[in-house]
Amino acid sequence: YGFGISPAAGSASVPSSRGTLTVTSGSPYVYSTQLTVTGASITTIAKANEVPAQNIAINLPNQPLGGYVVDLKGEELSVQSTVITIASTTGSGTGLLTGLTLVDDTGAVVAGPVDAQYTSSLVQTATFNDTITYKTGRHVYTIRGKVASTIGNGGTYIVSMNPSTGWSNPRGVLTGNTISLTANTSFAMNTMT
Repeated sequence: YGFGISPAAGSASVPSSRGTLTVTSGSPYVYSTQLTVTGASITTIAKANEVPAQNIAINLPNQPLGGYVVDLKGEELSVQSTVITIASTTGSGTGLLTGLTLVDDTGAVVAGPVDAQYTSSLVQTATFNDTITYKTGRHVYTIRGKVASTIGNGGTYIVSMNPSTGWSNPRGVLTGNTISLTANTSFAMNTMT
């Protein structure tokens, strides 16, 4: 690797630019290189096709309600709280979703459990107040929960999310820089029946 080795003097010349190896008195060194550190770069925050539309059961925990993908470059992203909205059809009963959790692609719970609240007769919202750290690369996150026993056959749930307004205090983990999510607007996940 160069250190501890004494190449013949004159075998390398003084560099005209940074990043070039220089040999002096048998001890190599590298001129310093300028680095520019940038914060997280968001490639995608969108519906995850890996969590398909499907039939789910009532009164059982951990039913898949929707999924989304986050694809990051540069550094991890930390979000202090996350709000989701759940639109539903009536079916033959009404009832809140409970025990909602947010699970990463390794199966680990990264937020929750929380219970949903009605904002209208057919719309519920849930706020995850746990800080979520999104890792670099492409990762799929699944929202899971328990459907009330009063919900009848044929009722549907459509979970949506708006990172630009529903993710609070998004920051790069390494730099601490605020990350703009204004380009990441609302999207709906696959419908669960």
